[in-house]
Amino acid sequence: MRHIFVLNPAAGKGNKLSSFEEKIHAIAKEKKISYEIYHTGNVGDASRFVREYCLRDKEALRFYACGGDGTLSEVIGGAVGFENAEVAVVPIGTGNDFVRSLGKNEDFLDVAAQMDAKAQPFDVIRRNDKYCINMINIGFDGEVAARASEAKRHVPGALAYICGVIGEFFKMSTAKFRCVIDGVDMGERTVQLSLYANGGFCGGGFYAAPYADLHDGLMDVCFIRPVSRLELIRLIGSYRKGTYLLPEKNSKYFEYYKCSEITLTFEKPQRICIDGEIEVCDSLHLSVVPDGVRMVLPEGVKSSYEKIPESSHVKTLV
Repeated sequence: MRHIFVLNPAAGKGNKLSSFEEKIHAIAKEKKISYEIYHTGNVGDASRFVREYCLRDKEALRFYACGGDGTLSEVIGGAVGFENAEVAVVPIGTGNDFVRSLGKNEDFLDVAAQMDAKAQPFDVIRRNDKYCINMINIGFDGEVAARASEAKRHVPGALAYICGVIGEFFKMSTAKFRCVIDGVDMGERTVQLSLYANGGFCGGGFYAAPYADLHDGLMDVCFIRPVSRLELIRLIGSYRKGTYLLPEKNSKYFEYYKCSEITLTFEKPQRICIDGEIEVCDSLHLSVVPDGVRMVLPEGVKSSYEKIPESSHVKTLV
C-alpha cells in the first residue's frame, strides 16, 4: 500500500506545519512504508490530485486528508468510486467537525495509528456533481460560516467565527426555496437556517443533527423557520447540545426529516456552506451514496457524545 499525505498549507503555519511534516517522515521511515506528501494549492486542487492519482495508479492507496473539514471533503470527492482508494483524516485545521461524530481530535492525530488501522465503508452525500462527507448549511449558520471565512483574512479563526455570529445576528438572513424530498413535492420553504447532514456536528461543536448516522444510507434534513432574535437566543443553547428536538414547545419552529434524496430550487442565487467551504448556487440536488467511501478508523476510537433520546419529530416520507 502507498500512503499519500494531502496537506493543506493553510491548516498550519511556520514551525507547527514543519514539525508535522517531520513527524510524517520519521514515522514513515521507521515503518519502512512507501509514501509521499502533497501540498494543495487552490480550492479543488485536492480533489483533482486524488482523482488523477487513482486513475493512473492501480495499487492500494491510502490518502491522508491533513487539514480541516474542507480538505477532507475534497480528498473524499477525489477518492469516491475507486475501489483501491482509502481515506484517513488528520484533523489539523481550524474546523474539524466531522471527527466529532467518531471520537476526539487527538484520536486521529496519531499518524502511526492511522497507518496501522483498517478502513471501513462510510456514506457520503453527492451534491450536484461533487461530494460532501459531513454537512451542508444554508441560512443563518451558513451565513455565519461565510462571514467567518471573510473575517479570517484579518483575525484568528476563533475570533473570526465570533465576528461572523455577531454580524449575522444583526442581519438575520433567511433563505427561500422550493424542495422535493424523496420524490414528494414539499412546496416552498422560507427558513432561518437549514441543514443537510451525514455527520452530526457543525460550527465548531454544534450538535445540529443529533440523529445523523454515517452508515444508515440516509441524510438528516432540518428546516428551522424564521424566528425573532429573542427566540434565536433562547433556542441556541439546545441547538448546540442537540436537544432542540426534544421540548414539545419548540416543534412550531422546525421540521426534521430522514431521507435519501432532496432537491432545492432557490428563489435567487444562494450562498451555501459545504463542509465549512462556501459556494453559491441556483439549485441543489443531494443524494446519499451508501458506503460511498472507505475511511480509516483507528482502533478503539469512540464518540464521547451521548446519544439524544428518540424524538417523534423525526419524520420520513417513504
